[in-house]
Amino acid sequence: LFDGKTLFSRDLTVLVYPMKYFIFKAYHEGFMPFWNPAVYSGKPFLAEMYPGVLYPLNLIFFLHDFTTAFNWFYILHYVLLGLSVYTLVRYWGISVGAALCSAVTALLSGFFLSLPASGHIFYSSVWLPSIFYCAQRYLQEKKTSWFLGAVFCLACQILGASPEFSILTVLTLFFWSLTLPPSARWGQRVLRRGLVVTAMVLLSCGITAIQLVPTFLLTKESTRSGGMDFATHASWSMQPSDLATLLAPKNYAGFMEAVAIEDF
Repeated sequence: LFDGKTLFSRDLTVLVYPMKYFIFKAYHEGFMPFWNPAVYSGKPFLAEMYPGVLYPLNLIFFLHDFTTAFNWFYILHYVLLGLSVYTLVRYWGISVGAALCSAVTALLSGFFLSLPASGHIFYSSVWLPSIFYCAQRYLQEKKTSWFLGAVFCLACQILGASPEFSILTVLTLFFWSLTLPPSARWGQRVLRRGLVVTAMVLLSCGITAIQLVPTFLLTKESTRSGGMDFATHASWSMQPSDLATLLAPKNYAGFMEAVAIEDF
């Protein structure tokens, strides 16, 4: 990463790298990349959401060297992940050593190490600990600054361009909030905390409407807008025999060589 090289694999090579380079060029040439003229006869770019044109951490692409900016883009996400996990665990009253172990576990986990190749899922997922931290601080301290912090982090997660992970975060946040020390009866707690989470979601969606509205309009032009038939869904289903990998993972020692031979 510090030797003029960068990550490559799967979607990074054919999707993420070209898209971020296009954003980099747009920033330096002074235009907003609403449209990509280099694909087919031109196609929407910002509205696709996947490129994450309005994602705040894209500001790193104002650096003059793209490779350096691209590398630091990923490094910043890992820094954010490690610091937010450490801060959240410390807020729970866990020791410094245990909090450090938690942060390192997140950084070295298979989940987060595998996600950079997927791009948008990685950008969105690293905001989860920050959202939980700010939300819990607000629920327990009732300070507006923590509420706004949770809204900002959730907005960043949405602009990271993984709506499925944002939905998962919101659902988890709601049910998790009900487990916090009770401040009222069960029914009142469900109502109050449900309203808090709903307000966070609505405000974050309002902030990110400049991205969500074009994306919503574009989905109507997709062949998937009407859904897919069962055969298409089932063709990508996991085979029952793959459940054995829960106990005995496959050997991927020659994965890159196998991919290279197959492509050749």
